[in-house]
Amino acid sequence: MARLCKEALLRAIIIAAALLGLTSASAAGHPQTAAEVWAYLAAPSGGSDRWAVIGSKKNKGYFQCEAEEDVVLCPFPVWLRLKPGTSGDYKPEGSRGMPYEDLPGSQTTQFITAEQVGILKQRLQRHGADPVDVYFKAVDRAGRQIGTSYEIRIVLERDFKNFAPLVDDVMSGLWNTGPDDYSISGDW
Repeated sequence: MARLCKEALLRAIIIAAALLGLTSASAAGHPQTAAEVWAYLAAPSGGSDRWAVIGSKKNKGYFQCEAEEDVVLCPFPVWLRLKPGTSGDYKPEGSRGMPYEDLPGSQTTQFITAEQVGILKQRLQRHGADPVDVYFKAVDRAGRQIGTSYEIRIVLERDFKNFAPLVDDVMSGLWNTGPDDYSISGDW
């Protein structure tokens, strides 16, 4: 249960930072490029609970990752479907590889279009990443299911060598954003 709450909190922080366009461009010693972000996330002595978002200055597109114990996890939210009258304050529960049944009257917030899902998966595979479809129940603080969500997730070993080209390819292919238009934020 604590792990689920931690995952939900990290996911909320990552998404909020990306949507708000928080950057570290002026902060000395903080990552300024995708390669530097990877060095930060993949550092063996860094432990877990480190996260970073490479966002687009042009639009709401972003590439997010968080360090876990032995790997770096990069989720790409595709959609969130919540019952009317509920907020986005939820925790993901029950991850699996097939969709949950939508709750009646659910309203969809779309983060990535169906066309972008195909482009994303192709570009991730091109760089040696293995995209996995992950579906969750969205559960409120009282433990009631208030919706469902879907994300594409990649898990990268710390010795992964293609992170910067992977980020560049995804950001340009999905959000028409090059390295000069990145905003980089994290928990440094």
